[in-house]
Amino acid sequence: MRHAALRRYFRHGMLPQLMVFEAVARLGSFTRAGEELCLAQPTVSVQVRKLSESLGLPLLEQSGRKIVLTEAGKEVYETVQVLFRFFIAADERLEALRRLRGVKPPAAPAAEGGLLTELGAG
Repeated sequence: MRHAALRRYFRHGMLPQLMVFEAVARLGSFTRAGEELCLAQPTVSVQVRKLSESLGLPLLEQSGRKIVLTEAGKEVYETVQVLFRFFIAADERLEALRRLRGVKPPAAPAAEGGLLTELGAG
């Protein structure tokens, strides 16, 4: 791998963690994120905690019942939005290639939502 620093992002299953984090940050709730992603609230909490540990910085702070993004959380949230848009654009280009070649698209995941749905990809 060209950049050793990138290994952490692949080694720790970070993409699912980023999807969970994005939903929590956008919805402001672990419970609502879990409902949207069809995950139990404790699973959502664990995924966000593991992401925070992998990055070495806290991403969220709890203020009473409200969830607030830390400075690092804001950076990650912005980056996740760009990353997801990149994946959506790549998928759209691949879909165009599949149509050209008459290839059937892969089955869609059972639970979709969040940013991908908001951007019209879900």
